[in-house]
Amino acid sequence: MTQKCVNCHQKKGKRFCPALGGNICSPCCGEFRITVIRCPEDCIYLSNHETYQRGKIGQYFSQERLKLSETLEGKFGKQGVTFLNLLDMTAYAYFHHRPSAQDSELLLGLEFVRRSLSPLHVPGANLSDFGEFMKKEVDVFLKDAPSAKETLADVIEAKASFLKTFSENPILSNRYLKGLIGFIESFFPDTALHLKQIHLKPEKKIITLEEDAEHHRRPEDKTKSGF
Repeated sequence: MTQKCVNCHQKKGKRFCPALGGNICSPCCGEFRITVIRCPEDCIYLSNHETYQRGKIGQYFSQERLKLSETLEGKFGKQGVTFLNLLDMTAYAYFHHRPSAQDSELLLGLEFVRRSLSPLHVPGANLSDFGEFMKKEVDVFLKDAPSAKETLADVIEAKASFLKTFSENPILSNRYLKGLIGFIESFFPDTALHLKQIHLKPEKKIITLEEDAEHHRRPEDKTKSGF
């Protein structure tokens, strides 16, 4: 006999939910995954859903990101686009294997790095694992271009504003991360593979991958994405 959904106790539970320890109906799984139900990263339904959503949202993300890229290039030249690419590739390397991550984690990391660029010390500033990860990549870049700190801070601020708008609710959403990951995997699959290897081999540096993206991109990609 089919069990009732362990969440709503009304519809039939047709798939096993490892987070709730029982069968769940498809509507509850779709509506409450991640935001309410603490889904484990290896849940097959979460993984399949994320792959589909990332591809779908990634197409729209690419269009909106192109606008941001053009704005940054107009203000800061190619350096502004280089910083945007660095931030996005770093985020992909850190979050691509974490479908339950929220946009707030990325936002917190951006703010952490932006504060680190300021000459003023902010006591009691929140720590961020992703922020520490990103800061290492940023420090490598700034080692050869220390005068670019102000530009990078402005790019981070613009990216954070873009994230908030695209996400709509960073605290309860991962729409931005879905879009970013889907964008990179759809338009730059070779770069995505390289970034996944960085996660497995942390001694490899993300900073070199902008040239990799340039080498592997298709001619039509630049007009579609601004990458």
